[in-house]
Amino acid sequence: MAIWYSDPVTFLYTNPAITGTVSVEYLRSGGNMIYQNVTVTVSGISGYSYFGYSIVCNGATLKNSSPSQWSAFSVNLGAYQPVAVNSGTVTQYLNFSSNSGNSNVVALVLPVIEPSPPGVPPSITVTPTTPAPGTTTTITTGSSTAGTAGVAAYEISYRKNSGAWAVLSGSGLSRGLTLSGYVHGDAVTARSRAYCTVNGVNYWSGYRTSGTYTVRQPASGVPYNLAIEPQDPAPDEPVMLSWALQDVVNGFEVNIYKNGILAQTLTGIQALSKQYDLTGWGEEDMLSFSVRTYRTSGSATIYSEWAQVTQAIPVRSRIFCFASHNGGLFAPHRVILIEEDRSQTELRKSGLGVITGDASSAGVRKPANMTGSAAVIGGSTNG
Repeated sequence: MAIWYSDPVTFLYTNPAITGTVSVEYLRSGGNMIYQNVTVTVSGISGYSYFGYSIVCNGATLKNSSPSQWSAFSVNLGAYQPVAVNSGTVTQYLNFSSNSGNSNVVALVLPVIEPSPPGVPPSITVTPTTPAPGTTTTITTGSSTAGTAGVAAYEISYRKNSGAWAVLSGSGLSRGLTLSGYVHGDAVTARSRAYCTVNGVNYWSGYRTSGTYTVRQPASGVPYNLAIEPQDPAPDEPVMLSWALQDVVNGFEVNIYKNGILAQTLTGIQALSKQYDLTGWGEEDMLSFSVRTYRTSGSATIYSEWAQVTQAIPVRSRIFCFASHNGGLFAPHRVILIEEDRSQTELRKSGLGVITGDASSAGVRKPANMTGSAAVIGGSTNG
């Protein structure tokens, strides 16, 4: 802050007197008043000759012995310690002298005023407003109003949850903060302040503190391309459920639906597929499933949306009918196809008991394009 003394000050009582003004820009530092930029402005002289006169103030030459006349001019005397500090005022002495033998002491009694710091920053924000663990956020402060010496810089700091504040390095109005070590549900708060520097001392504004920003672990995308293999599942046999996903997740959950009703939820799945055994499922039961992902962050588990439930497919025995016996034609037999690695199976038919065997023991000849083995479970030769 500058105090300008516009009233005339008599420097030297010559004839005519040499007058002018003094401007003082001052500040307090370490409990003492330091004056900066004490400037003496000497009024212009015309119509009189001051040839050979030199004018000195506190050891600084205002005018040498020439010229004899001059227009108004100013000389910066630099910084001075005050001679006395008394209850809110300080006295500054300016000693004027001339080689003509004239001298004068001007005493300036000034109020003690602290330097003005910048204003409190008007705002501070964190972007994005819902940051994710491990990502980099941007903390931005608004511009402060200028203090005694403008604004030198801004200090931006943050804290995790209710921990200690940490100052971010950098310059300008923004800083980057990487949320390493943060988990879902943690909070980050930011604050900023500005300062100006006067005579090597920083004068700080107050803090502007942001609201609390909660760290959120985003859910992944929804799985897609759900499939069931084989597409003609049989009772008491396994099926392979599969899906696709591009995101990185911790695992999957699968809902199994039997006849449109949730039958079982499979958890802890780490792969993009899961084998499921249809034990206890019967003829014409309808199979469908859905899947979702989950991510863990700290103690939280974050689930995706469920994928759309697949179209239900029926569970049926694998039956192939044909007529053949030693080259002759018979009425159709009901035959179940058995997997290549199972030459025998128990075949049940309601009310008729169990027949165990394979195609050769039953005297049934397979068509050339039929794989697996076959066993007769019923039929008639009566057409």
